Amino acid sequence: QISSDPQAALESVPLHRTIGLKGINDNLDNEHRKMLEALSSRRGSMLNTDAILKKDVAHARKENESQDMAIRGATNFRVMLTNPLCGVATPTFQAAFSIVRYITAAFPSKDKTTADALDDDSQNTRKIVWTNLREEPVVYINKRPFSLRSINRPFTNVNSFGSIDPKRLEAAEIRLKADVFNDSARYKGRILVHSE
Repeated sequence: QISSDPQAALESVPLHRTIGLKGINDNLDNEHRKMLEALSSRRGSMLNTDAILKKDVAHARKENESQDMAIRGATNFRVMLTNPLCGVATPTFQAAFSIVRYITAAFPSKDKTTADALDDDSQNTRKIVWTNLREEPVVYINKRPFSLRSINRPFTNVNSFGSIDPKRLEAAEIRLKADVFNDSARYKGRILVHSE
């Protein structure tokens, strides 16, 4: 069941009950014990005992592969062939700069006086509007995106963020960032994150 529906496989295990250290098998290795201690001691407003930071992974599309551009860290980056319109899953920090470089090269500006934010010597510039349609807080750690997830539903967006007002979302991201800094300070610059 894990390969066909990982969320359903997890729902059969009450993860929130395994977080407490009482009754945990003494055979746990030290790293697992530290992970459980870190999870059970979280006290942030966003990053608490019921929440994890999951690496933001978008799985590659199979359709319209001819329109997809390969930019490392920019999963599903694609270009509409008829318009200067692009789409991408949440990119890494560096991939965002690579996307801007690609767009400025692929769609040259007619206005040669616009300053290019990435290269002051460039004569090939254009105003780019980047719209983020995510309805959940995302935090970048070491230039990689991580999203907040319930420990019991790591493959699902947190329900309370659906149709969220942009100002509330920004405030949630600021609180999440503060929680990450606080956790990191408690663990000498380290932060517990999860991936698939």
